[in-house]
Amino acid sequence: MKIFKTFVAVAVCFPLVVQPVLAASQVRVGTAQKIAKLVEGHFGTTDRKVVLRDPVYRDETITTGNESAVEFRFIDETTLTLGPDSDVLIDELVFDPNSTNNNMVVSMVQGTFKFVSGKMSSGSYLVKTPVLTIAIRGTAFMVYVAANGATTVSVLEGAVTVTNLVGVTQAVNPGFSSTTSPPPAGGTPPAPSPPGSPPPDAQAAFQNMDNVVSTAQSSTGTAGGTASAASGGLTAGAIATAVAIAAAAALAISAITSDDDSTTATITGTQTVDPCPSSTCGTDSGGN
Repeated sequence: MKIFKTFVAVAVCFPLVVQPVLAASQVRVGTAQKIAKLVEGHFGTTDRKVVLRDPVYRDETITTGNESAVEFRFIDETTLTLGPDSDVLIDELVFDPNSTNNNMVVSMVQGTFKFVSGKMSSGSYLVKTPVLTIAIRGTAFMVYVAANGATTVSVLEGAVTVTNLVGVTQAVNPGFSSTTSPPPAGGTPPAPSPPGSPPPDAQAAFQNMDNVVSTAQSSTGTAGGTASAASGGLTAGAIATAVAIAAAAALAISAITSDDDSTTATITGTQTVDPCPSSTCGTDSGGN
């Protein structure tokens, strides 16, 4: 009987020894504040279903299913939205409001995304895709990564610099997009395209993301929120259309100016991006 009691005591206490080790390996860096349908997290050999208000961890891969979406709020108040059939890895996130030694690295593998930077300095953020890296400056932008890795970046506010696999760069300003294609087999990676309109497949993906996020359940307790909670009330589809219009207008102005030096045209506009919606920010803790 004494042996049996000892065995039971060890069996009961063993999880108390193991569980803190598992929790310590997970560094919480954000919270799911909007969810639509199936969203999964993959951390090491552990898979889980992500539900509203769940944490997201450093080194965790997040995937969304068909007609699914999620919006995360990170500890620095950055927001990252994933549209349907998307795959992202949270490589790194270190944030201390009392330090300048902060950084965030995100790898967008495939799908549709919207990124609104938070409280870190602009140089602290780096976004990667299969064919380029994105350096940002106080920025809100959308990204579409096709199945073959081709990447379109559409800037909403601020500016980005995209760099392909061999170091060729392209600056992209608000209202413009740039697309980088994958390299041909054994060939040189193509340079990022000059700023212009997003291609039709990217526009369609942005609109689809907006439609799905509009059905998401929100941590504020309401359903049917819009994808624009972090971008001043503008939907992703409307913004994509505005990007295309702005690019076309800029080209038209350029043509007018070249035809007649005495003709001056000025277009002004603002797009307000609130990087911190009213819902609760995530906290940096070691578990649920």
